[in-house]
Parts: sequence; structure tokens; C-alpha cells
Amino acid sequence: MISLYAILPTIIGIHLIGTTFAYLVQSDGRIIGGFLVDITEVPFQVALLKGDRHLCGGVIIDDRWILTAAHCVQPQPNVTLSGLKIRIASNFQAKGGEVIDVFTCRVHPKFDVRRADYDVALLKLEKKLNLTDAFYAVDLPKSLEPVEDGTCLQLSGWGLTMTELESREILRAVQIPAVNQDECRKAYKGFAFQITDRMLCAGYVDGQLAYQGDSGGPLVDERKLVGITSWGGKNAKYCRKARCAGVYARVAYVRKWIHAETGI
Repeated sequence: MISLYAILPTIIGIHLIGTTFAYLVQSDGRIIGGFLVDITEVPFQVALLKGDRHLCGGVIIDDRWILTAAHCVQPQPNVTLSGLKIRIASNFQAKGGEVIDVFTCRVHPKFDVRRADYDVALLKLEKKLNLTDAFYAVDLPKSLEPVEDGTCLQLSGWGLTMTELESREILRAVQIPAVNQDECRKAYKGFAFQITDRMLCAGYVDGQLAYQGDSGGPLVDERKLVGITSWGGKNAKYCRKARCAGVYARVAYVRKWIHAETGI
């Protein structure tokens, strides 16, 4: 399969959000603007590490399972699956909390790096997490459960900030509206990646500031996980709007696969 990193350099400005959502995708993450959020408010948020390097975001869906973006873990040049870890219970991507090894990784069998479709992967941890009322897994949607246009969603992660005075190491969040699927398709018409039913758009397409977060990070409706940060963002070269909404893997459309792999 063609590596994402082999394709993206020719597509100036995209982000399979892991790299740089609003500019190009790799895996150091980006949350543009937004506000500082404490991990106790989003305890299901994790940082995915390759050795000591921040790779992507991820989300706790059970005491043994993490959901992230497939393009974060798909074998790529200079990236192997050995040495994958997650950091839990920390406001910081590079310190604090607890670091746990990843035991195995399962990429969705229909993931297509050339289309960014089915961009989800499951990580099974070496040991179970001690979940509590305060440190909990995210809720999952029902299979094919819709997200109404305009629903206020929250995106969290680490990465790009508005000014150099704001640390990229500290967890941030932003609230953004769900975008109509047809409007999003029109905005990305002609681009290499087309909007499919397995994708959910959220953000702004009316010229307001575009936000973005770590690839693999959670997009939630209160405590319900509706999306996994995947790609998209601002770039007039490929977007028909001054600002494009972010694109997220739609969790409800891979819900049966999650259940088949994990029993959740």
C-alpha cells in the first residue's frame, strides 16, 4: 500500500491530522486556538507515543482498548509498530501521567491511505487500565447513529497554538459545530480525498478560524465519541472555501467493526 507520507508531500497543505492539520499531516498534532483543558475534563484523551516522541492522539474506549487514526500506525517510512506506547492521565504530551506499552494494533481492513477512508485503528494495551468514575472511557455511539448538523462538538489534543507564548505541550480543546455533509463534499470537490459516508465534517466553512487537533484524537458530543481526527483544514489550493472544516472518521460507521474486534 502506498505510504501516506509518499502522497502528502505532493498535496501542499493537507493534514491527515497527525502532522499538521491545517498545513500538512505528520504526527506532532495541532490545535489552533481553543482553550486550555484539564485532563480531568477529558480523561479518555491519550497521547500516542513512538518511543519518547509524540505521534498522535488517541481515545480510551475500554480498559484495554484505544481508538486512534489508522494513518498514525499504518507502516510508513521511518515508522514501525514496535515501541508504540500511550500516555494517560496527563495534561502534557511529553511528561506526567503513566506510560503504557501497546500490545497489538488492528487497522481497519478497509483503510485506504489513498482516500483516507476508514481511517481508524484499535490499539490493545499490555495491561488493563484502572477505570473509575473520574477516569473513564468515552461512550460509543450506536451503529450508524447520525450527528445532527450544527451540533456543538468538542475537539481536544496537543499541537499548534495561536501565539508563540502558548505552549504546544499542554492539552487544549475547542468547540466546533458539525457541518452538513453535502456542504463539506462541495467544499472539498476536486481534492484528492473525497468526503465519504465514513467521514464527519466539523468546524467552520464561512471564513472563520479553522481549528485542528492531533490525528487520532477525539471529537465528542459531551461524553459520546463521534469522530476521530483524520484530515482536512485550511488551504485555498484545495478547498473551495477560504477555510475548510476538519474531517473526522465517523465512529458510528465503524461501530460494528469495533464490536467485532473488541466485544465492546
